[in-house]
Amino acid sequence: MNKEVWTSKEEKIMFEANQRYGNKWTEIAKLFQGRTDNDIKNHFYSMLRRSLRRVNKILGMRNSTKKIRLIKPSVLSKIFCSNGMEQADKLD
Repeated sequence: MNKEVWTSKEEKIMFEANQRYGNKWTEIAKLFQGRTDNDIKNHFYSMLRRSLRRVNKILGMRNSTKKIRLIKPSVLSKIFCSNGMEQADKLD
């Protein structure tokens, strides 16, 4: 089992795979050596929450991460995929 820190490349692959496969975490897990479908799912949602918190902090919005449940993960992955992930990284 791979317990190493997630790389930016892995995260990008994860978001792109989510766009392609949706929430079929078992299919997405096949792209990662040693990562379970549950590890991938948990990291996916953690990344979304962290990124939204950064954006909300900049915008001065509080407690708006609860609204994430109203948005489909595939839509969120489009936001954070490729250029979106690079922009979120720059917010740190």
